[in-house]
Amino acid sequence: MGAGLRAHSEVLKYETSAALLDLLVENGASKPEQVPAMVRYIHQWLLANDSAEHRLDKTLLNLTKAHPDDAVMTLLRVAPSCDRAAWTMWKTIMGSSRTAELAQLVLLDVLGNWPEHSTCTSDGDKTGVFALAATLVMWKILQVPCIPHIMKVYFPCLFVHLLFQVFFSILDMPEEVDTFWNGCQEEHGIATSPNREIRQSSIHIFCGIAFYLLSLLSKEMPYWDFPALAFLVEVLECLDLRECSDSVLEIMSKNLRSEDGERRHLALRGLVVLGKNPLMLPECFGTGFGL
Repeated sequence: MGAGLRAHSEVLKYETSAALLDLLVENGASKPEQVPAMVRYIHQWLLANDSAEHRLDKTLLNLTKAHPDDAVMTLLRVAPSCDRAAWTMWKTIMGSSRTAELAQLVLLDVLGNWPEHSTCTSDGDKTGVFALAATLVMWKILQVPCIPHIMKVYFPCLFVHLLFQVFFSILDMPEEVDTFWNGCQEEHGIATSPNREIRQSSIHIFCGIAFYLLSLLSKEMPYWDFPALAFLVEVLECLDLRECSDSVLEIMSKNLRSEDGERRHLALRGLVVLGKNPLMLPECFGTGFGL
């Protein structure tokens, strides 16, 4: 299914092909190795039938609900630049309470693996997926009139992942990723210098971002540690330290002992901020880092 799809695209013009897919999903949605082919088929069917974009919504939702990793990763692979048919599918997936959170978690996982995510789908496909492909999907979803509630729930995590993408892309933008992103900018009219200043966020969102950064720094994630520390220092003054003072001091203390001069500098900046907070003065002096 799908192997000779392009050569026999006239089959896609018939209503029977959609009905057949519905039947296949009902009888075989529990077989994950079939899901990537079915997702590719839906995408091709929509490309050939732009006047019937909702015909396979139920089928797509059933596939995504049963096998979110396979459905989301396949759609990112088959249409990384998010063409018309892919966008129709994403709106269906992210607009349903059955599948929105499942898909959001997979997209966040892809976003967090710069520049390429290489999860193998159940059909054995190990082709990498650009993190920027998931970024493009998020960008388009955030522009719809009614943003899915699940996007707001995971906004701090999404924001941090995007900040990390900016950080890593400044350090290292592989040629193939640069070519892909330039193509997306031309196709979708994306701004070449988007303003992502973290201080533009509301205090509520600001705190959520800070707490997510703290959770990352509490884990052993060497690749993420430095940017997470840098961003945490920037938002530290707006954090309610009554809830996390011990965690913040532990992180700053650990980085102050680092052999990396840039980490020590960031830790010192963080301690200066903490020292300006009356609630934190006893703790700062108690740790031997009186300011």
